[in-house]
Amino acid sequence: MRDFLDENQQEIVFLDFQHFHQVSHAQHHILINGLIQLFGSKICPYVKYRRIEELTLAEMWSKKYQIIIFYRDDDLTGRYNELWPGSMLLNPWGNTACQSKLIPFLWSGLSSRPMDKFYVHQAILSPSKALVIRNICNNLYSRLSKNGNQKIEEWLLEVKKTNFKPNIIMVDFVDYSDYILAKRTILINYDYLDMR
Repeated sequence: MRDFLDENQQEIVFLDFQHFHQVSHAQHHILINGLIQLFGSKICPYVKYRRIEELTLAEMWSKKYQIIIFYRDDDLTGRYNELWPGSMLLNPWGNTACQSKLIPFLWSGLSSRPMDKFYVHQAILSPSKALVIRNICNNLYSRLSKNGNQKIEEWLLEVKKTNFKPNIIMVDFVDYSDYILAKRTILINYDYLDMR
């Protein structure tokens, strides 16, 4: 990742550390200090930008910041200026395998997301245990994601027609259909810039 960032100096990466299963206090510090050592001045410190309205791409580029690290442990985020609390990156999970439930979930998040936090629109269909068992010989892409991504593509076309602007969109199989979901998202961002 360090090499990628060195080669692509206007790319921004969000690292979101969410689940810490049986990680000791010492292991947390080893991980955090390793991240700080690896990425150093590329890390955008939370202590400087407690209000994301003040954090723009131009600001990040001028300071050569390329990484925002979210760490979902409030005790530790308070000890390290480099870490952003998990509360600054909302990441609700739709928890459904049904396209008919996922799309309203995405619209709801889009229309109600707070503007003072980053927000991940999880455009991902999640199989239930029963669905996995019934489709043991299939894979996630053929069973859920291919058709799901087609619906997400349609959703993005509809989003483009609105005043709502997604913040971060997360999908499975981003390479689906020649990266069409990423391309649609980029077009939404260009439209937003033109409106400003």
